[in-house]
Amino acid sequence: MQTEIIKTILDTNAVSIWDSGKGPVFWYAANVPGPFYVNTEKIIGEKLSEKMLSEITVIVSSSDSYIEKSKKLKKSILEAFLKDAGWQSIIRHLTDLSKTNFQEYHIVSGGERRDWLFSVPFAYLLKIPHLYLFKKGDFVFEDNDIFTSTYTLKDVTNPKSVHVSDLINNAHSFFDVWMPALKNAGCDCIGNLCVTVRGDNGRLRLEAAGQKVVSLVTVDARFFNQLCSMQLISKKTLDEILLFFDSSDKWVRKYALENPALFLSLPEDAKALERMKVFFETDPLKLASSYPDVFAQVRKSF
Repeated sequence: MQTEIIKTILDTNAVSIWDSGKGPVFWYAANVPGPFYVNTEKIIGEKLSEKMLSEITVIVSSSDSYIEKSKKLKKSILEAFLKDAGWQSIIRHLTDLSKTNFQEYHIVSGGERRDWLFSVPFAYLLKIPHLYLFKKGDFVFEDNDIFTSTYTLKDVTNPKSVHVSDLINNAHSFFDVWMPALKNAGCDCIGNLCVTVRGDNGRLRLEAAGQKVVSLVTVDARFFNQLCSMQLISKKTLDEILLFFDSSDKWVRKYALENPALFLSLPEDAKALERMKVFFETDPLKLASSYPDVFAQVRKSF
């Protein structure tokens, strides 16, 4: 299973890896650059994930009630899911993983937006109620196509839930948004099941809070070592990425800022461009004094 999933992750660009000769440099939410980027939703197919997220955005942005939105979300997601064998394979891997790691739970939750690509079909395959969590704190229960804002399980006073997501990074969304909503919904969340965990920060935070964390893949140094052993990346690329895990500051100095041409081709993605601007304008790693010409040249290009 692991080899199949890893190849799917690379084939779909669910994890994108840089080339030190030509880039691209990837930009993280902390407004710093790095040599790889995780877009877990792409594992169902790059074009399909883009299409589904677009449909989800339209539904969520509508003036419909949250119950109507949830009905439309389920219909849109499952119609596409049932036509795509690759997507079905990923969800089956998740359901298999859940059966060996979570003994008893009554509800599956998923948060706006990307989580739903995995939590909705997961709940469908296991025939278990699904809880739609919205960013503003609203939620909707769905059980066998009955959608309600409150939910009661017969003979269960404290329903246990598992949160299914695309990615665990720093776990900010779970602690800041999803956990409060789950408590308001009356659910006792016993764990997080996701496609990918990026690094250790989020996992450690969740485990410290009593959450069990299970994933198909953890994108860490061991992951990239495995890619190298499978001859999917070169030893040179592996060494560059391992330096990043050891010290992002050292990686930026040795590989990125020594080749300023990597920065002169501005990102097309607006979010990446904004993060790049913040990096060069605020100098969070205090590198401008060591690379004044690079910073001046890139700032001039904005």
